[in-house]
Amino acid sequence: MNIIINRGESKLIKFFLIAFAFTWLFWITDALGKREILPNIIWTNLGFLGAFGPMIASLFLVYKEKGIGGMKNIFKKGMHYDFENKWWFIIFFLFPIIIFIAYVASILVDSTIPTSEAKGLYWFLPFIFFFVLFTGGPLTEELGWRGYALPRLQAKYSPFVSTLILGFIWSIWHFPQFIVPPEKTGMFYITPIWSFIFPVLYTSTGYLWILGLFIVTGILILVFDRKYFFSKSNLMKL
Repeated sequence: MNIIINRGESKLIKFFLIAFAFTWLFWITDALGKREILPNIIWTNLGFLGAFGPMIASLFLVYKEKGIGGMKNIFKKGMHYDFENKWWFIIFFLFPIIIFIAYVASILVDSTIPTSEAKGLYWFLPFIFFFVLFTGGPLTEELGWRGYALPRLQAKYSPFVSTLILGFIWSIWHFPQFIVPPEKTGMFYITPIWSFIFPVLYTSTGYLWILGLFIVTGILILVFDRKYFFSKSNLMKL
């Protein structure tokens, strides 16, 4: 049986291979260093560079395909803000609202208030939030995931199916972070990888509350905008 891979699928495979290779080169080394399997040297402390894997992969492939002009276009696409005003509220407040509701619910159920690693630095949290919102994931990841991979997936699948595929790959991409010892990692890696596609809290039921809230929110979005999510969009010609 012959398996035929078209041009668009070939580009996606190359993107995922480059993104994973670049990221895991740094993250696995970092994880092994923190487990003291590798010596603690400069190389084993460069894990932060791994987050740039999707961006590096997308810019490399776009440059090969369309040169400098293509790279400029993908950055312009990432700065696109010509959409309905209602989305500004969702962008800035939906995630914090879900986190707050889950946090309160988990405290009521667990009857305990977890110790926060941000204790004494609460005034600094808004800065961290907006810094990560604009320069964390959007800069290091989204130019690749949503700027390069998602449109190519949507050329073949519906937005809903494309999102499921990309979300699954995105969660697996984080795997090396879960082999870092719990005491040396961040809050997003203290629960099993199966729950990672959903943020977690420092309570025994916190991440389950967020899981439930995200499921409900996702269903509502799908119901109100089902015409978009379940139709093949063909956003781009490959």
